[in-house]
Amino acid sequence: MIKKKITGFIPKKTKQGLINLNIRLSAFLILNSRIFRDIFIRRTISKFQPNKKCLVNVGNPFWTIGSFWDSDGRFEWLESICKKKNVNIIHLPRDLYRNVFTHLFYFQGYQANADKGEIPLHVFYEKKFIRQRAKYFFYCNEVAKSIAKQYKVDIFLIFKLNDDWIIDILRAIRSSKFPVVVHDREHGITPKRMKIYPPFVRDVSNDLKVDKICTSNKTHYDFFLKCGFDRDNLALTGKPDSDAWFVDNKVTKKAVNHKFNNQVPLITFFSFGKFNYLNFFYKGEKRNWLNLAEDYHNVLIEVLSKLNGRVQIAYKLGGKSIRDYYPGFDRFFQKVIDLNYQDSIIFLDGTTPTIDLLKVSDCILGFHTLGIIEGMFTDKPICYGAWGDLFDDIKDTLIPFHKMKGIDVCDNPDNLRDCLIKNLLTTAKVPYQREERDKNIEEFLFKADGHSSERLFNEINKVYRNFYKNK
Repeated sequence: MIKKKITGFIPKKTKQGLINLNIRLSAFLILNSRIFRDIFIRRTISKFQPNKKCLVNVGNPFWTIGSFWDSDGRFEWLESICKKKNVNIIHLPRDLYRNVFTHLFYFQGYQANADKGEIPLHVFYEKKFIRQRAKYFFYCNEVAKSIAKQYKVDIFLIFKLNDDWIIDILRAIRSSKFPVVVHDREHGITPKRMKIYPPFVRDVSNDLKVDKICTSNKTHYDFFLKCGFDRDNLALTGKPDSDAWFVDNKVTKKAVNHKFNNQVPLITFFSFGKFNYLNFFYKGEKRNWLNLAEDYHNVLIEVLSKLNGRVQIAYKLGGKSIRDYYPGFDRFFQKVIDLNYQDSIIFLDGTTPTIDLLKVSDCILGFHTLGIIEGMFTDKPICYGAWGDLFDDIKDTLIPFHKMKGIDVCDNPDNLRDCLIKNLLTTAKVPYQREERDKNIEEFLFKADGHSSERLFNEINKVYRNFYKNK
């Protein structure tokens, strides 16, 4: 308490300066001291929460996977398979690299556009970062060797191929003579991304060579073909965390979040910001989703007022919370407070499992998010709203939610408000065209049958055996 009071008097600039100083000092030490680096790696991994709940550490394993942890916990579902196959799996946090990357790049002028969530790869390859890249590659190489030595890791599993901070990790693992498999998380390939992005990947393809790229759907697979990867280098496995829908576990509202009220209906709203899925793909485009987001939030106020606050909204931010942040949020929440409905809004970040949340929701609301596809596993109503000049002009370059059956597509704010209220007040179950929802699931998640993790494990096993067969 005293510490909080003291830090409360520290000016914001001074506080940020102290944080930056700590990052720089930590980065300097782990860059330049092997002993300190090994201790840092050991402590960071041992304290990492996923290793306390889904680590596999059998006594005499056949081999060991070093698995990089993604915010959606997609590799958690390898646990039971690894136990059956007598294979260890250790989960690796991004914190192993965060401070060094910040020290070498962000403090040296590298600026990613957090709103858009993605920048062209060529920015990371600019000449002014050559020295930083060399230092970062050295660090990644040392980390790979240290992890392999301390945890007897034989093969690495990573959730993304071409994030800036991951590229040199892939290069370093290969340089350290270990195999690597990537299950790429970016499976929502829009027609615009398919057209614009492959040249960026082809330009740096030598740095992205891995032993196997596993994909979640056919479009995802075709995307990497277009990027220049060989079919032998690709596998279609589905999305491993979709296996969660086939586990018979009883999830309760209170287990997902203690603030949820069992006595009122729950809407899960997938928040979105100005630039979701626009990225840098629409050259010269000045418009964004701000007006649409404002309409959504006005609709939420209307729904709260109509139901007199007898509803809760799980306000869900994704893994990139800054990108998903609505700039008018403070005004929106002040209206909620003025109406005395603040207990109706429950804020959730990327640490709350989306699948568990959807299981306990009564209605699902979203714009351009793959959470809508996840929601199709349920029989819950799904309200999708999209309108405005920008949407009308580019809708055919986005994921075609507006053409999907099995969900309620709303083309103006009034329709969206009425759709939500109708679904919340209706006690009778509405048939949601199970067959149509299953078709959409198959298109985006391949065979969502509870065996996606098993297919991924089989690909990892093949890579492991081929890599070590002559050693």
